[in-house]
Amino acid sequence: MNMHTITIVPIMYRDADNWKDKGVIALVGQATEELRARLQRTLHDGENYLPTQIGHDHLGTTHENWPDEQVDHCWHELDVTEIEQIHGDPQQFGAAETFEEFVQRMEQARRDGWDVATACETLGIEN
Repeated sequence: MNMHTITIVPIMYRDADNWKDKGVIALVGQATEELRARLQRTLHDGENYLPTQIGHDHLGTTHENWPDEQVDHCWHELDVTEIEQIHGDPQQFGAAETFEEFVQRMEQARRDGWDVATACETLGIEN
């Protein structure tokens, strides 16, 4: 078994009615304090990001009445303080990308500007 540090990043989609769908992003490598601080700076309003802009699926799309124009939106929440690290086989967790690579993609998305219009269009939601 190929043991590595796996960083588990909890994410959540919360619609306007407070329906929640939780998930995780599993990444290879350590979440150092420097990388956590860099990740925190990428988040819109300190906790939100657009999963489709970084190539991830949106958790809400699995809900049976998606999209509900009254409550659905394109943002996910990410709380940097809830990130955990474990030791395990990256393949077991589906972890291929490193935590540092993830942070770099988030930084690029922030530099490009979180593109709500495109994210909503991709998801079939009115902006």
